[in-house]
Amino acid sequence: MLGVALFLFAGCGSDSGNSHRLDGTYQGTLSIGGQPVAPFTVTAVQNGNAVSGTWRSGTRTGTFAANVNGSQFSAVLSGSGLNCNSTGSYDSDDVSGTLACAGGVNGAFQAHRV
Repeated sequence: MLGVALFLFAGCGSDSGNSHRLDGTYQGTLSIGGQPVAPFTVTAVQNGNAVSGTWRSGTRTGTFAANVNGSQFSAVLSGSGLNCNSTGSYDSDDVSGTLACAGGVNGAFQAHRV
């Protein structure tokens, strides 16, 4: 349903005081209301503390834009009729966070670099 997560996605950046980079592809799981939803894939490109990219889950696709601060991130995801805000945290290969979408749909996600 909301396969957008990711990634969301956090980020890492040399400008944010964290030497990790977010560039790459991540795969993970998304839960809505505590129930698992279709797996998702996120591809991210980082430029300083800004991260942007695409997401795909089943037949849904979209884009995202995130800002990183240390090991925390905030993002906006859109596409396939969805508009979501996301916050979360990351380390060198993993990211996790929450989603709050228009219409009151909420979720959580976890993803790992592939």
